Parts: sequence; structure tokens; C-alpha cells
Amino acid sequence: MSDYLAIDCGRHSQLELHIMHKDPLIIDWEDENQQSHQERVIPTDILSIKGDAEYLVIKDSNEYSRQIRLDRILSFKINNDY
Repeated sequence: MSDYLAIDCGRHSQLELHIMHKDPLIIDWEDENQQSHQERVIPTDILSIKGDAEYLVIKDSNEYSRQIRLDRILSFKINNDY
């Protein structure tokens, strides 16, 4: 069983729109060790892993793809300088 907490539907919808529009974002998030991070990314997908959690798939400035658990995202906004 996971400790994942589902995020607000409106926030989920905002992320889906940013994915559709390929909006560059600045994301503030915490990893599993509660270390804070801020990154400039392009969101590419949302994955739902049954029995675990939902994840935002991102590409960083080096085109490296990885996943951030949705409930660990503290904030996000469009990055107009990407």
C-alpha cells in the first residue's frame, strides 16, 4: 500500500493542459527524503501506476526524461524564459 495522496482535480487538470500545450514549467517539489528542488521542465505525460501513485513525466533542460510523484509537487508555473 502506498502513502500517495491524490491531488486536487483542478490541479490535475491544469497539469494536463500544460502537457497538451507543451508549456515549459518551473516546478518546485520535494523528493522522498523531503529535499526541496526547483527545476525548469517540459511536462510530457501523467502516469498512473496501479496501487502506487500518479507521476508527472518531465523532460529537463538536458532532454533527460524522468518522473515526479504528483503529491510531491509543491507548486508549478509557466516558465516564459525557457
